[in-house]
Amino acid sequence: MTEFNRLVETARMLGITMEIVFVPWSQSPNAKPNAPWQERSLNWRATLRASSGAEILTTPYRFSLGHCPSYDEQLARQPTPAFIERMVRETETPCVRPGTNTVIQPSIEDVLGNVLSITEDVDDTTCESPAADLGTHPDSPLGQTTYHTRLSFVQALRAHLGEEGLRELRQATDW
Repeated sequence: MTEFNRLVETARMLGITMEIVFVPWSQSPNAKPNAPWQERSLNWRATLRASSGAEILTTPYRFSLGHCPSYDEQLARQPTPAFIERMVRETETPCVRPGTNTVIQPSIEDVLGNVLSITEDVDDTTCESPAADLGTHPDSPLGQTTYHTRLSFVQALRAHLGEEGLRELRQATDW
């Protein structure tokens, strides 16, 4: 069984579900005025829920442009105006995977795996490790913000799943 299969199965056993809402790039936390098209991304708001339906946590989630249906690596090197227009359009509206009726969006294993990977070292009482992950000083505003965001995720998971549930999830992601 792969790590993702174990994670999905563990999340199912713990009653964790996910709601996902597409967020146009222009309304996402990543949007910047007059940003070049290469900085755009596909964005969502992911909410993890406990078996009771209570919200565990909500976080933004994004995919790179490479996940857009019209993305072409060769065109990205020398983009035409039509290619750029497609990239802009596809980052503003939900996209369907080519050849299917499936909407492109992150799965619960994508989101939960990411949350668990960024919180694996946050049980410490300092923010040195999370800050170092970003190459920032622990006392810097970015280091402090990063640590507190990650800590809030751990606290939310622990509050809804208990220490045992959090341990089971972490063991399911034994990367």
